Parts: sequence; C-alpha cells; structure tokens
Amino acid sequence: MKGGRALFLLLFLFVSFPVLGSEQSFYTVREYMLKHPEQAWKYDHFVNIVRSQPEPLKAMNVRPVKIAVVYPALQASDYWRRSVKVLEKRLNELNVNYTMATYFSRPSGDTRLQLAQLAQAAAEGADFIIVSADSAQMRRAVGRLLFEGKHKIIVQNITTPLKEWEPKQPLIYTGFDHMTGSGMLADAMAAMSTGNTSYAVLNCSAGEVGWLRTKGFRERLRRHGEYTGKAEYITDFDREKAHSATKEIIRKYPDIGFIFACSTDIAVGAAEALRELRADKVILNGWGGGDAELKLISEKELDLTVMRMNDDSSVAAAEAVKFVVSGREKEVPTVFSGDFSLVTSADSADRIKNLRMNAFRYSGENE
Repeated sequence: MKGGRALFLLLFLFVSFPVLGSEQSFYTVREYMLKHPEQAWKYDHFVNIVRSQPEPLKAMNVRPVKIAVVYPALQASDYWRRSVKVLEKRLNELNVNYTMATYFSRPSGDTRLQLAQLAQAAAEGADFIIVSADSAQMRRAVGRLLFEGKHKIIVQNITTPLKEWEPKQPLIYTGFDHMTGSGMLADAMAAMSTGNTSYAVLNCSAGEVGWLRTKGFRERLRRHGEYTGKAEYITDFDREKAHSATKEIIRKYPDIGFIFACSTDIAVGAAEALRELRADKVILNGWGGGDAELKLISEKELDLTVMRMNDDSSVAAAEAVKFVVSGREKEVPTVFSGDFSLVTSADSADRIKNLRMNAFRYSGENE
C-alpha cells in the first residue's frame, strides 16, 4: 500500500510546471514580516536560540521521531553534506530521540529521482521531511504534502515564503537569503572592476535559486552605474558546462571585466577555464564559501566569495524539531535566514580561519 501511494504521488507530481521566479510568487523576509507582524518577535527569539548553546529537553521523547532529509548533496559544495552532520549533532545535544534517513541527488537534472525520494520519504511515514524545493516540480510536490498535512515540512536553502503556500506554510524555511548574498558580491565586484563595466553570468539553473541569485546580483549592480551584461549561460550546477561556457565567454569577449558565478560547482569550472586560458585579469566569484571555494581563494584562482555561516541553517532545523517535540510549535518562526561574510583573496589567513571556526562550528573546519 505504501509503495502504491508513493508511485501515485510520483506520477501525479511529475508534470510540466512553469519556471519559478517572479516577484509575485514569493515574499521577501521583510514583506512576510510586514504581512505577519507576529513573526518579528518569533524570529528574533529564534535567532538568539540558534546562536546560543543548546538547551536539551529535560526528558527525552519516548517514541523516536522519524526525520528524512532529501538533499541535492551530490555536488562540489559541501553545504548539504555538512548540513546532515550539523543536524545530527545538534539533535543529540538537544536530547531529541530520532531516526534519520538521507536521500541524495544532484542539484540539477535529477528531478525524477528527487520526486521519487520525496515520495518514498512520505510513504515511509517520516514525521519531519527536510527538503530543498528549487524546481517547479519539487515545489508542487512539497505543496501537495503540505496540503495533506501528514508531515512537518522544513524547506532548506530558500528564505522567501511562497505565496501559493500561504494557507499552509512549512514548519520553517531555513537558509541564507540568495538576493542578499548576491548583492554583497555585486558591491564588491563593482569596486574591484576598475572601470571595466562588461560582465557575464553563469547561472546555476532555471529554478528559484538561480533566479534569485542572478536577480539579486543585477539589481544591486545597477546601483553602481551602467554595467553591460554580455552573456548568460544556464549551467545546471554542472562544473563541465561552466568550464565550457567560460571558455566561450573569453573567446567571444576577451576584454570581459568579470564573471558572476552563482554556485560552487560553477565557480570551480570557471576557475579551471580561466587558469587554462591565463585570463587572470577576469574577476571571478564563488557563492557559499565552503572548502572548495576557500581553497581556490587561497590559491588566488578565485577573487572573492560570500561565505555563509554555514551550520546555522541546520541548527535552526534541529531547534524547530525540538520545539515541535516539546509542544512549542507555535513559537517557531516561518523563516530563519542566516548571516554572510564577504571573503576575498586579499584577506589574511587568520581572518579566514576565524570565519571558518564560526561558520563550521558543528561540522568542523574540514569534513
């Protein structure tokens, strides 16, 4: 029966939906709090809890809660793999009795697999499902689970509440605001560009993440003057596609000033291409600040990145689980959005070390 339900859910969900991305489809954090003013005190209180030492349950829950994580973890970025480690460590500290099942996929091109994994997690009776909902298909799948109301849904890596889910929002959205991070990169790259105003974009996908990151970059860049976008490529979070696209950009526009990369895999592929072409004057960014990017920055093959205080998003997820277990679900805010720090190739090793210690306080400086 469970297998039949999972198959039905998968077949029902795998249909064509429009590409995500318009101001009408989501609220910014600020917009959501203006619409729901009761969220402000919840948010502030919850942020303090995430950043503080854990307060364990006085009595462990007798029945273990079943947690399923459905993550696009098969990529160069270590964000998702670290997230599992952080979630487990914080839950253990909180004295929560739980079991965990993990489902991993690639960030782009694995939509069928992701839908199947989500359906399996639901069919196996997960109490909590922690999932990324970047594509339109996954958004629809998660929306159906929200409508059914049988699972507590935590949406990770999106901090913009969807308007279509307004009648039944997830337990919490947790992550790092994509537009804010890209805006920080735009400010820094404009300052570094020294008069060369041409640029290209290596977009990660046609989903919500790619749309928000590139939109945030372009909107902030316009504040700094007239910049000319020469090209944009959808790379599907794929290192080789980013590598090929970068070579094509340099061939067509040899005087390009900078390339905006909207994910770690893209930055790695682009850096390889620029190294091979000896195009070291082209400014290139990373997005996220994990191990792969920090290594490239130390080697001067990446000029800058926006570094997430990585572990906080999964600490927030663990705390949300604890709040539900302890009967305090109403205190969980709809959104938790973590902090960023800008890192450049000019930063000292000591500064980067200190940032790493803060960002990876649970997952460790190295996996």
